[in-house]
Amino acid sequence: MIKKLNTYSLAFVSCFTNFFVHAAPAQYELEIIETPTDFKHSYPVDINNSGSAISALVTRFNYPIDMSLLDLDDVDKSLADTLAIRIDTSNGNTLLNEVKRGRFNNVSLSLILTYLDQVQSSGRHQKLGAISIRDAVGVYRAGLSHSSETRELAIFDTISDATDEYTYMNSEAARAINNNAWIVGDASSPYTLTELNDINWLVPEFSHRAYVRLNSGKVTPLIAEESEYFGGVSYATDISDSGYVVGYASVGTTTSLLSAQASCEANDDNVPENLCMSTLMETEGNQLALYKTHAYRWKVNGNGEVVEQTDLGIAIDDSATAAQAQYYSKAYAVNYDGVAVGESHVISVNNRVSSQATVFYQGAATTLIDSSDSPSSKAVDINDNGIVLGNVVNVIGFGSANKSFYYDYSSNAINVTQLDDFAQNADTTARAINNLNQIVGKAEKDSLSGSSVPSIAFLYDIATESIYDLNDYLACDTDLHLVEAVSINDDGVILARATKLDNQYNLLGEAVQDTQDTLQLMVKLKPAAVDFQQCDLNLAEDDLITRKGASISVPFMLVFFITFLFKTSLINRK
Repeated sequence: MIKKLNTYSLAFVSCFTNFFVHAAPAQYELEIIETPTDFKHSYPVDINNSGSAISALVTRFNYPIDMSLLDLDDVDKSLADTLAIRIDTSNGNTLLNEVKRGRFNNVSLSLILTYLDQVQSSGRHQKLGAISIRDAVGVYRAGLSHSSETRELAIFDTISDATDEYTYMNSEAARAINNNAWIVGDASSPYTLTELNDINWLVPEFSHRAYVRLNSGKVTPLIAEESEYFGGVSYATDISDSGYVVGYASVGTTTSLLSAQASCEANDDNVPENLCMSTLMETEGNQLALYKTHAYRWKVNGNGEVVEQTDLGIAIDDSATAAQAQYYSKAYAVNYDGVAVGESHVISVNNRVSSQATVFYQGAATTLIDSSDSPSSKAVDINDNGIVLGNVVNVIGFGSANKSFYYDYSSNAINVTQLDDFAQNADTTARAINNLNQIVGKAEKDSLSGSSVPSIAFLYDIATESIYDLNDYLACDTDLHLVEAVSINDDGVILARATKLDNQYNLLGEAVQDTQDTLQLMVKLKPAAVDFQQCDLNLAEDDLITRKGASISVPFMLVFFITFLFKTSLINRK
């Protein structure tokens, strides 16, 4: 049974919040979580009750080049010729001579990365991760912050003997962190140098694999139910404090997969079979087309051991298409009791296929939105009170808008409740809900036709049915703009993405004069319990101003007291 606050607590919270229905949210202290110096951007992902946060680190400066994988005298002579006609203006040497000495400037690094991007399919050259040179080597990595700084995490990647750094040939993502500081996510496979017919090949072990990382640093791979062919495919999207991990994974083969595997096996005298298979599964779309994929749940104990695996099913009967990957389901979140939410393919009465928000519990996959009401929807979070959070596409005239909704799973209500947002035709995308029924996400405040409308980070309170632009509730003025709130913990601390106009940086991480670029930053918004006399955000003196609103009121302090009682209840329960 879904655990909830006791009746008296709920009644008190309801009466209290209704009494102060017109009260605005607290002012927030903004804390910038520094991006590692080796990376350009830090995209926030999730935060736990201790304030530990995970992020996605994108665009690696000074990308380490493994020169042992380049044959500048033969296979890669065209690159050598290009480097030979360029001069390093700082010393007069050719870029070729400098590169052979292991010295790179912005020009030589750009030429090499561009060349590697063009020969990625060869199977013999250094891989550049999931994102190409067109995003300045945006290899995707996981970041972890326990304070105001972020450190890079390596999940499956290892240190290269050639560069004495990580290989950065695979991408690794962190998707969620629980209150035990366990992290889940997924990653593509690292590459191993393998010789075949006197040729060195870079060969992966699998396509994509979920993992759980304990606070001790121990990493446990979460293997798919169907893993016979190229290791299967698995993704992990959320973890509860009780050790439930959800995501989606391959649960069966298809005729397309078997055909691809037979073709690669027949040609393995020329190209390693796993390398052949990896080229067919480079994107998630290709993986979904080759494997039968369902929402999936693992249970992990305190030692990081998988003690339970469950296929969460799909909202339609796909047994008639057992050898096809025509339909799939995915889970995106799970609560303490193991109730999972996500999306599943459904078939309408007129045989139209769509994907709709779904609850997965006790062997049933129950959709929340009728396909006749919306072309698509998905559930993105669920809290321990059983409140499901999701997003739905609303058809409005000849257009559409993305809207957010919540649903009390324990109420057996017929319909979901859509958030009362800023504008009818403007998009709203919810990202997370905490155990105080506070929702965060991103939204448009206007719906200007034919214009690019900037998004803002929002907070929505179910009790008051009120939505707030978080940019209006910062305790200090700042040159940052909050574009999205991605997570909120049970102390009301919000993890958000902010943008800042800054210098443009080259591939070495050096500032380029007289040019500007937009940086993506991870920030925390902490409810301010006292008045701010001064703000310390590492900003210039001119950027510091007094608070915009009135001092913290008695009602706000009572909210903190309620939060304390609520968290004590949770701790005692666990």
